[in-house]
Amino acid sequence: AWIKHATAIIDHFKPQDLANSIWACGRLEIHPSKDFVKAWIKHATAIIDHFKPQDLANSIWACGRLEIHPSDDFINAWINHATATIDQFNHQNLANSIHDIFILNVLCNSKIKVPQQFIDSVNSNTTLFNNEEISQILKAHFYFSKTGTGILTSQNRQLLERKYKSTLEPCRTSNLQLDILKVVKKVLAQHDIKREFYIKHIASNVDIFIKGKNIVIQVDGPSHFDDNNAPNFSTRLNSTLLSLYQYKVLRIPYWNWDKCKTMASKERYISELISIDEPVSEEAQACEEIFYNAIDDPSVIATHQVSSDSEIQVLGDIDSSHDARGL
Repeated sequence: AWIKHATAIIDHFKPQDLANSIWACGRLEIHPSKDFVKAWIKHATAIIDHFKPQDLANSIWACGRLEIHPSDDFINAWINHATATIDQFNHQNLANSIHDIFILNVLCNSKIKVPQQFIDSVNSNTTLFNNEEISQILKAHFYFSKTGTGILTSQNRQLLERKYKSTLEPCRTSNLQLDILKVVKKVLAQHDIKREFYIKHIASNVDIFIKGKNIVIQVDGPSHFDDNNAPNFSTRLNSTLLSLYQYKVLRIPYWNWDKCKTMASKERYISELISIDEPVSEEAQACEEIFYNAIDDPSVIATHQVSSDSEIQVLGDIDSSHDARGL
C-alpha cells in the first residue's frame, strides 16, 4: 500500500524524502515495484541538483543494494552534481559513493567510471578513513584497476592496506566451518589448505582456500541467506567478486552439511564437490600482475579536503549511516 501511494504522489517528494525512501527500501531489502522505481528515477533526475551529499550517497547506495539499473540520465545527473559538490562530502560520503559505484558495476554490469574529482579527493584525505571505509576503497581500487586505472596511488594503496590489515580483528571460526575444514584437509591431504585466508582484492578473508588451485570454499550459515533461503546481497557480491578475479568459488550451505550424518558421507560430499584436477587458467595465475594504480605524480592530484567529522549524519528521523556494508 505504501509503495502504491508513494508512486502516485512521488512528484511531491522533496529531495530528502526521495533519498530516504529508496534508502529505506534498500536497508529493509524491500524491492519496490517497477512503477515506483521508474517514477523515483524520473523525479530524482529532475531535482537532483537539490540533493545534499548524504542524499546523493544514500541514493546510489540503494540502487546498488537493490540492484537497480539507473538510467543514463540519472547517472549523468548524479555525477555532475556530486562532482560539483565534492568539497561538501565528508569521508563517509566519499567512501560510500565510490563503493556504491563499484557495486553497480559488479552486480548490474554498469559501466560507470569514478569521477576524477573523487579519486583526487580520496588520495588527498587517506588519513581520515576508518577501517570500514578503507575496505570499501580497496575493493573499488582493485576492481577499477583491473580494466583501467585504480582509485589509489601506489603509495596510498600500500598505506591503506597496511593500516587495514594491522587493525583487523581475529576471525571467529564457527564449529560448522571447523568441521568442514577438518574433512577438506583429510580428503585433500596432499594439498596446501588455508583457513581464514586473506585475499587482498576483496579486502576480506575467505573461509577455506586451496592454495595453488585458486579454489575458495565458503561455508554459508543462516546469516548468508534471505528469508527464502536464497543467497543474500553480501553473499552474491562475494561470489561474483571472487569469480571476477578467477577464483573458483564453492559454497556449502549449512543445510547440505547437516544432511551428512557420518564421516563417510561428509568425505563423499567434499570429494564430489571439489574437482581438484581442473587446471588453473593462465589468467588466474597472472591475477596478481594486472592491477594498476592511479597516477602517482602528486602534482596532478588536486587537493580536495573533505570534512573530518566522523559523526553519523541523520536525515530527518532516519539513521542514514551505512552500517551494514561490506561483503
